[in-house]
Order: sequence, then structure tokens, then C-alpha cells
Amino acid sequence: MREKDWQVLEAESNSLEQAVPYALLKKLLQSALQAGNIAPTDQSDLSKNEGPAHSDLWPAALCSVLDQPVTDSRWNDLDPLLRRRAIIDAVHNAIEKVMSTRPTVLLLEDLHWIDSQSEAAIDALMALTANHRCWCC
Repeated sequence: MREKDWQVLEAESNSLEQAVPYALLKKLLQSALQAGNIAPTDQSDLSKNEGPAHSDLWPAALCSVLDQPVTDSRWNDLDPLLRRRAIIDAVHNAIEKVMSTRPTVLLLEDLHWIDSQSEAAIDALMALTANHRCWCC
């Protein structure tokens, strides 16, 4: 597939990370950001009028998942459900940007070890497969 200019976004779950929130999502996000040569802070290109009401929190959400310092003081005051929604939407947006550049293989291994927070986000990401040339395995 790589010889035919497909990109591969991959992540693997393992039993030791089953209790670590967003463990698989972090690996998938790192793979996507590396493939797209983008940084978490590059996600702030939407104005408040163009994106969801919380799109201005997307850079903080991505930094949170990647265990990077979050400089947005509002992040710590967010309700946990809104924080989860911001994370899912920010990751969805970042991966969609990368997938829109060329055909993509989304490789997620050992999903039987997935943590519950990543599982919710991965479920939301599956909608991308309907809109882009993507092969999931």
C-alpha cells in the first residue's frame, strides 16, 4: 500500500495500558501528526464562527492527550464530559486533516486491550471511513 502512495496511521493497544485513559488514542494521534507533519497547536485554524463552540479548545485537548503542557487555563475548569467531547472532536479533526491528503490505512491492533476512553474516540473516528478513501484493519 505504501508503494501506491497510501499512508499508514497505526496504533497498538496492550494489556498494561488498559487502565490508562486515551492510551491508544495518544498513539494514533502521534502517528497522524507525524504523517501530516503537524503540531497539536496547528488545530487552532478555525474561528469560533466556523467550527463547534469548543473548537478553540482543540489545541489544549490535543496537548492533554499527548501529555504535553496545556497552556489554556480554561482546560482545567472544564466539565469532564465537555473535556471528553473536545478531545474526541479535536482528534477527529486532526486525523481527518491527515486522511484528506491521500488514501489512508488505519491500523489498530489488539483492540481487545483498548481503554474505555480511547474506545469512545475510536468509535467516533470510524465515521471518517465513510467520507475518505480509507482501509481499516
